[in-house]
Amino acid sequence: MRKARKQGASSKSSGAALYLPPVPLKEPVSAGLKVEFGFTPYSERLNGRIAFLGLAVLLLLELATGKSVLSYHTPSIVLVQI
Repeated sequence: MRKARKQGASSKSSGAALYLPPVPLKEPVSAGLKVEFGFTPYSERLNGRIAFLGLAVLLLLELATGKSVLSYHTPSIVLVQI
Protein backbone atom coordinates (compact mmCIF):
# COMPACT_ATOMS: atom_id res chain seq x y z
CA MET A 1 0.00 0.00 0.00
CA ARG A 2 1.09 3.53 -0.67
CA LYS A 3 1.12 5.95 2.23
CA ALA A 4 0.68 9.68 2.11
CA ARG A 5 3.51 11.98 3.14
CA LYS A 6 3.95 12.51 6.83
CA GLN A 7 2.69 15.86 7.98
CA GLY A 8 5.45 18.00 9.39
CA ALA A 9 5.28 20.98 11.71
CA SER A 10 5.18 23.37 8.74
CA SER A 11 2.22 21.61 7.12
CA LYS A 12 -1.04 23.56 7.26
CA SER A 13 -3.39 20.72 6.33
CA SER A 14 -5.04 18.72 9.06
CA GLY A 15 -6.53 15.28 8.66
CA ALA A 16 -5.91 11.59 8.86
CA ALA A 17 -3.26 9.78 6.82
CA LEU A 18 -4.40 8.92 3.34
CA TYR A 19 -4.00 5.33 2.14
CA LEU A 20 -4.36 4.59 -1.57
CA PRO A 21 -5.04 1.07 -2.84
CA PRO A 22 -2.49 -0.40 -5.27
CA VAL A 23 -3.54 -0.09 -8.91
CA PRO A 24 -2.65 -3.10 -11.07
CA LEU A 25 -1.14 -2.28 -14.47
CA LYS A 26 -2.89 -3.68 -17.51
CA GLU A 27 -0.91 -5.96 -19.76
CA PRO A 28 -0.63 -4.60 -23.33
CA VAL A 29 -2.73 -6.83 -25.59
CA SER A 30 -3.53 -6.52 -29.30
CA ALA A 31 -6.03 -8.88 -30.92
CA GLY A 32 -5.69 -11.24 -27.97
CA LEU A 33 -1.88 -11.49 -28.27
CA LYS A 34 0.53 -10.15 -25.68
CA VAL A 35 2.50 -7.15 -26.97
CA GLU A 36 6.06 -6.46 -25.83
CA PHE A 37 7.63 -3.02 -25.96
CA GLY A 38 11.26 -1.92 -25.79
CA PHE A 39 14.35 -4.07 -26.00
CA THR A 40 12.85 -7.50 -26.54
CA PRO A 41 15.00 -10.40 -27.75
CA TYR A 42 13.12 -10.45 -31.07
CA SER A 43 13.58 -6.73 -31.76
CA GLU A 44 17.28 -6.86 -30.86
CA ARG A 45 17.84 -9.89 -33.10
CA LEU A 46 16.03 -8.18 -35.99
CA ASN A 47 17.99 -4.95 -35.46
CA GLY A 48 21.29 -6.86 -35.49
CA ARG A 49 20.38 -8.70 -38.68
CA ILE A 50 19.45 -5.49 -40.49
CA ALA A 51 22.66 -3.80 -39.30
CA PHE A 52 24.75 -6.73 -40.53
CA LEU A 53 22.95 -6.66 -43.87
CA GLY A 54 23.75 -2.94 -44.22
CA LEU A 55 27.42 -3.52 -43.45
CA ALA A 56 27.58 -6.39 -45.94
CA VAL A 57 26.04 -4.18 -48.66
CA LEU A 58 28.56 -1.42 -47.93
CA LEU A 59 31.44 -3.91 -48.12
CA LEU A 60 30.17 -5.33 -51.42
CA LEU A 61 29.74 -1.80 -52.79
CA GLU A 62 33.33 -0.93 -51.93
CA LEU A 63 34.61 -4.18 -53.45
CA ALA A 64 32.60 -3.69 -56.64
CA THR A 65 33.53 -0.04 -57.24
CA GLY A 66 36.99 0.18 -55.68
CA LYS A 67 35.96 3.41 -53.90
CA SER A 68 35.22 3.97 -50.26
CA VAL A 69 31.69 4.97 -49.28
CA LEU A 70 32.91 8.33 -47.96
CA SER A 71 34.38 9.25 -51.36
CA TYR A 72 30.85 9.42 -52.81
CA HIS A 73 30.02 12.49 -50.72
CA THR A 74 31.44 15.98 -50.83
CA PRO A 75 33.50 16.95 -47.77
CA SER A 76 30.88 19.35 -46.40
CA ILE A 77 28.21 16.62 -46.46
CA VAL A 78 30.50 14.17 -44.63
CA LEU A 79 31.01 16.67 -41.80
CA VAL A 80 27.26 17.13 -41.44
CA GLN A 81 26.69 13.37 -41.31
CA ILE A 82 29.33 12.81 -38.61
